[in-house]
Amino acid sequence: SQALVMASVKFVRELELEEPSVLRSRSSTRTAAAVSDGKAQGLVDNGSLVSFASNVTGQKKQDVLYSTLLAQMAANKAYDRFDDTENWYKFYTDVMGKVGWVLQGFQFDEYQSSQSDFKISQITLELLSALIGPEAELMTAVKATIDNLAKSSEGITLFGSSSASEKHGNFQIIPCSVDESNQVNVAFVGAYFTASQVSKNYFFFTYSKQDIHFFKAAQVFTLNEDLYSQVRETVIKKLGDAVKTEIDDLQI
Repeated sequence: SQALVMASVKFVRELELEEPSVLRSRSSTRTAAAVSDGKAQGLVDNGSLVSFASNVTGQKKQDVLYSTLLAQMAANKAYDRFDDTENWYKFYTDVMGKVGWVLQGFQFDEYQSSQSDFKISQITLELLSALIGPEAELMTAVKATIDNLAKSSEGITLFGSSSASEKHGNFQIIPCSVDESNQVNVAFVGAYFTASQVSKNYFFFTYSKQDIHFFKAAQVFTLNEDLYSQVRETVIKKLGDAVKTEIDDLQI
């Protein structure tokens, strides 16, 4: 309804966003990462890793990247991403819901590894494989995103500095595809953890089981394009230069 749209536009306009330190330290001459039709893509989006199947259009890719960036930057301003994670995720999902994402509140539970040590990148692939199916084209895009993150010093710096502190991490994995009715679907994994030490390369570091407490939530959600398309310009305006500095194409 028009009232819902007006309320969403007002909500976005009044949001306060963090001023990220990464934003100031990275080159202001960067252009926004290009999104294109007809090919799979993988990108770092602040503290999230986003993967797209080839059937997601450039416009829909931008909508996912910008709406989830808005939610992160607003949640970062409202709550400490690392020390107040529960409230951070509540606010993050609230912002997502207001701009058109259809999702439930997250239930986090602790990951219990059967191995004595593990990498977070491996856990992530396990969780997503259960959600998406190991053979799906989208899973291939996720694997390529993670592989290329490991090779990208700029990607690692952006992702690591946005999603980790000295002893904590809080990141999201956002693989997107489009269903038969042309609706964007996301197999979402949200995670946070505490560890004896956390480096910016934490995603590929091997942790022994006793040195880390890892919590995860997985869920599928969808984007209501009818609503989002009517707040899109307000979101873009609110984000400003952050779309240039907070998103990095991993060239998968």
